[in-house]
Amino acid sequence: MPQDPRVIANKFVQLAERTRAEIERRRDEVRRSNGEIQDLDPLLYLLTAPQIEKLVYYAYAYHLDRCNQRLVYEKPSAGRFGPMFNTLVRALEPHGLDPLVHLLTKDNKYHPYQLTPDESSEPCAGLLSPQEEKSVKNVWSEFVRRPLRSHQLSSLIKGDEEKWKRFSTGVERQITPIAMSDEDVMRFYALSRDKYGRLNGENGDLSEAA
Repeated sequence: MPQDPRVIANKFVQLAERTRAEIERRRDEVRRSNGEIQDLDPLLYLLTAPQIEKLVYYAYAYHLDRCNQRLVYEKPSAGRFGPMFNTLVRALEPHGLDPLVHLLTKDNKYHPYQLTPDESSEPCAGLLSPQEEKSVKNVWSEFVRRPLRSHQLSSLIKGDEEKWKRFSTGVERQITPIAMSDEDVMRFYALSRDKYGRLNGENGDLSEAA
């Protein structure tokens, strides 16, 4: 069942928190054994709002490609900096470039520098199917393997800068934002897979997580 994009965003926030906790646990074990700490920084997985926005879209495209189903009920819109979900953009806008340290809420309340949301605010949550869970976790597994900054993720999801520029410029001439069709998403996702493969010295596509 397609989800609110904020639900998928919260999944990434939770996965990021677990990853940071696991890295810290391993680093503590190494310290206790007087070993050499690997060059693995938990802060790499403290996600900013722009990173989450792009990861949600990539998970959407990945799930559409693998399962022929939409992960999010809202169609993405084409913007100059890449595809976006308008509901998620509005929810993340108050965060600016700040890392997300708590879950997005249904009322989109945000209190800067507060580590937990207001207790009166209910987090956006949804029950994902096994296939939806797998798609989100597979995308996260690849991000953990090679964390990308926001501008790198933006370049990745656009697939081809020139083709995206021509496409988004044509869309921006419209009076109202135009939602991307499934065919549009798949076309640029294919280019993204090729780019991801080139970035990693592989043959594109995300690897299946165990």
